[in-house]
Amino acid sequence: MDQGIDISTETINALRFVVNSTAWTDFFVPNLRSMRDSWLQSLVDDSELRKQQHSDSYIRGCISTIDALLDLPMAVIADADAEIARREREQAQDDHFVNRANLGTP
Repeated sequence: MDQGIDISTETINALRFVVNSTAWTDFFVPNLRSMRDSWLQSLVDDSELRKQQHSDSYIRGCISTIDALLDLPMAVIADADAEIARREREQAQDDHFVNRANLGTP
């Protein structure tokens, strides 16, 4: 992970399970998107009443939070997959050099 957060393989696999579940795809994602759309509509309302209830900054914060909730799981999984691929490439390169050294070839 870029931030130095160490997430176990079990946690990543559990996260994969969640984002591929019907609950995530058919309930959470549509409802979060609906909430986001509602906040966007609220932001368009330039009335003083709305501004007294929720400031533009508050609404933008809500929208950003929802975006993060929607994007974070896949970003974490992508980072974990990239880290696994990097380790596999490094291991393959190490194995190649060990094999060459064992064979005595330059």
